[in-house]
Amino acid sequence: WAALGGNAEVCQILMENGISPNVQDHAGRTPLQCAAYGGYITCMAVLMENNADPNIQDKEVKICWPMCLIWVQRRSYEPSFFFVGAQGRTALHWSCNNGYLDAVKLLLSYNAFPNQMEHTEERYTPLDYALLGGHSEVTQFMLEHGALSIAAIQDIAAATIQAVYKGYTVRKAFRERKQLLM
Repeated sequence: WAALGGNAEVCQILMENGISPNVQDHAGRTPLQCAAYGGYITCMAVLMENNADPNIQDKEVKICWPMCLIWVQRRSYEPSFFFVGAQGRTALHWSCNNGYLDAVKLLLSYNAFPNQMEHTEERYTPLDYALLGGHSEVTQFMLEHGALSIAAIQDIAAATIQAVYKGYTVRKAFRERKQLLM
């Protein structure tokens, strides 16, 4: 909860007292994901300096605690973070979704993987969220740092599969013709 509120000092104290920066709640969310959701750069930096893993994905669960409802009311957080917020997203997914360019820059500087796909049927990447949100600066920055949309990843996969299949058919035809010649 300290990270979700952007309280970097409390996060630092917790880590100094042995709490891992990669501790996950029941939904698999880490403090870094919570801080990224709110765009709390200082809190994110403290977590990253203490070896928070930017590539941890949350889990697929659909729940909401009563305390979450109070938090949503008081802080104006999007309810989806608590209800369906766990779909295999990383801190970079949340930062791109909300258009936090400085958070995106920080995460990529700590080697966050820009092409991590979520666990949903759509398999969105962080770039997809930047595009869907209309965050042009975030989109441009992500593209400059090697990010791909799910459509681009699917195109690459299809081309690779086609190339492998074509090679297989050529080798098969060669073997058949080789036997005819012998």
